[in-house]
Amino acid sequence: MSVAIVIPVGPDYGHLPEQLAALAGQEDPLEAGVEVVLSCNGSDQAEVERLTARVEWPANWRVRAIDSSERRGPSHARNAGWRSTAATFVVFCDADDLVGPTWLAGLVGELESAELASGVFDYKRLNPGGVGTWGEVGVASLPRKFRHLPFVPSGNLGAHRALLERLDGFDESFDRSEDVDFSWRAQYSGARVALAPGALLSVRRRESGDALFQQAREDAHFDVPLLHRHREHGALWSLRDLLREAAGVAVALVQAPFGGGYRAKLSTRSGRFIGHVLAAPQMLRG
Repeated sequence: MSVAIVIPVGPDYGHLPEQLAALAGQEDPLEAGVEVVLSCNGSDQAEVERLTARVEWPANWRVRAIDSSERRGPSHARNAGWRSTAATFVVFCDADDLVGPTWLAGLVGELESAELASGVFDYKRLNPGGVGTWGEVGVASLPRKFRHLPFVPSGNLGAHRALLERLDGFDESFDRSEDVDFSWRAQYSGARVALAPGALLSVRRRESGDALFQQAREDAHFDVPLLHRHREHGALWSLRDLLREAAGVAVALVQAPFGGGYRAKLSTRSGRFIGHVLAAPQMLRG
């Protein structure tokens, strides 16, 4: 068994040193050794290499950076990363989050019996001012979307290389929801999906209301191709869902004066709702 960790590194990687230190400090670094691949997608590869050189890695770990800037986007960065290694198991995390001390062992342990695994998430550690107190997904179970199958978020994902090869990796036409699409295609192919309770990852949310709004609106934009691809398999969305989103925005608006978490909720729900309103004609088209 061989293991690789793939980290897409975009142009904003100020938190990368924290993530690298957390990875190097894993309680069980695996006796067989680990390959760490930093896939530089808009980042300065030379600077990323300097950052990795400052970290005291386990003796049997190999750490390297690759250039994946020929096509921008997280899906391409992840694909370039896993394709550059021959590892049996590939696990993915992001440059701005923070893995827990048993993250690697937790994911690898689940991959011994499942082809696709997700860790669990913490939203409070890295998000001050209450931003992490709302909308927690993947805390105790796998998240779902469009009343369809569960999915594994790409920032805390482990997969067999054979599964990645079978599905040709992440669809690079998706800048968002590529993890949902990949997870669903994996399950259609018969892959077993598991939750790894020991693989804790702390998520860093965007700090400003404008950034949260824009992120949610972009997510809603990519819901159009996601829904079109998977509607025939059972993914559902209707005007009733849009009305529920409108009600959620109204509730968040009332709550917004009572704290940063509520204001963050309002920004995200408003962005998603407006994105879905604009996309509704396409999303409702069969």
